[in-house]
Amino acid sequence: MTTPPTTELDQAGALRHQLADQLVDAGHIRTPAVEDAMRTVPRHAFAPEVPAEKAYANDIIATRHTNDGRITSSISAPWLQADMLEAARIQPGHRVLEIGSGGYNAALIAELVGPTDSVTTLDINPAVTDRATRFPSRWEGEPSVRVPERCTEWRWWPLDALPEPIVNYTRAALEAISHGTLYTSMGWT
Repeated sequence: MTTPPTTELDQAGALRHQLADQLVDAGHIRTPAVEDAMRTVPRHAFAPEVPAEKAYANDIIATRHTNDGRITSSISAPWLQADMLEAARIQPGHRVLEIGSGGYNAALIAELVGPTDSVTTLDINPAVTDRATRFPSRWEGEPSVRVPERCTEWRWWPLDALPEPIVNYTRAALEAISHGTLYTSMGWT
């Protein structure tokens, strides 16, 4: 008896669960909420240019390169994303500001927060945020994707209304930008 071939969706789902199992076994996933998010959000949907096996490898997925082949942007490794999500202790209903996103991590955060539309992700590179907005949302929350230089002012997130707790360097970066200090992909100017 032969086993019928699986569809790409079945394969991607199996690979997603296999990756989640690896992350649990390695201690990167420690809570049911992060485990559920990693088992729910389809990483391959954020990396349609690579095969599902690569999308669910416990490694980065390069999304942009320089002309000489150096990686300039990537989807972070799942072990690192799981560690960051566990450290953040995100709960349903939280308001989350994520800085630097190609979409997948924001989708994981939105899954943790739930359908409250309280996740904003921003990146200084319009190519990164344009990429993030191209992918369909099929999970709990839908992150709002922003590019700072496309905002005439930082009115869309007042400094006195930043979510708490917030990482100190994030608050410092936003305060510096609001006072006219520029940040580019090369660092502070």
